[in-house]
Amino acid sequence: MSNSTFDREKIYNLINESFNDADFTSFCYFHFHEVNNSFADTQSKKTKIMLLLDYCDRFLKFDELLEKVKETNPAQYAIHEPYLKVITENVNTFSKTNIGRTTKAKFYKKYITIGVLFFVITAVVLVTIQFVEFGKNNIAENNDNVNDTLEQKIEDTTNIQLNEITEKDINSGNETSTSGEVVENNAALDLKVWTNKGDKPTVYQDETVIVYLQSTKTCYVRIIYEMADGTAALLVDNMQIPESKINKQIKVETEFICAEPFGNEFLNAYAQTEEFEKIETLNVSGYKIINQPLSDAYQLTEKGLKKKVEFIHKKMDMITKAK
Repeated sequence: MSNSTFDREKIYNLINESFNDADFTSFCYFHFHEVNNSFADTQSKKTKIMLLLDYCDRFLKFDELLEKVKETNPAQYAIHEPYLKVITENVNTFSKTNIGRTTKAKFYKKYITIGVLFFVITAVVLVTIQFVEFGKNNIAENNDNVNDTLEQKIEDTTNIQLNEITEKDINSGNETSTSGEVVENNAALDLKVWTNKGDKPTVYQDETVIVYLQSTKTCYVRIIYEMADGTAALLVDNMQIPESKINKQIKVETEFICAEPFGNEFLNAYAQTEEFEKIETLNVSGYKIINQPLSDAYQLTEKGLKKKVEFIHKKMDMITKAK
């Protein structure tokens, strides 16, 4: 059995190679006026294309979009075909007879198992009752001897434990465990950040970037990716690193594909021991684009410097290039 879905990456490449920035804006003005009204002068062509794709996905307009692009630039349209992904699902087919036999077998097996368990539990209960009665009789007969022995053992154990607590432990004021060992946890918060392309990567068009983290403490992580045109995406927000993941490699779920504009870009990773304050974002093609001045977003993130919490900031420089 199979079904189809539109290939967003192919449609993105079709539009990107069919229009320059000015022609694309004119195209949206005449055919997708609602999207054109949401454009800002500071937005890059890449951001505008993602807004259009997001609009077509939300309002089921991909057929209309492809028809308009085909009319405008049939040559590019032919190069990038097809625009549908075919997803095939394997379906196992069983006859009604096999299903009936399997169901009956499971039914009989279930009740046989229950019967065996009931028999075993009953036998264990009966044996336990006999041992309890036997134990009660022995305890009643030897009660005086048992009490004397227990009192002697308690006294001996108490004396040993008191001798193990030294004067140094009492005066030092340190916390001790039940074994007398000093408990310390003075590890400072540190954060390592790298990608599948390295820690100072040069990434080329259409390559996928995967981010990895490693922390020395339980903390919350925020990652802001600043693109060459000044647009910034919130890749990760308040991702909690539990104690079980301390000093272990962690893969960030959000991956991204290198696309224009190209140039110097920055990945800013922050970690602190309390949650970060909320940043305003706009959902564009599955990415959270920061919808407020970037300086305000950084200021909200770095408030941890003024609190009594541990805070760290790691910045990674990246260079993106066309093929």
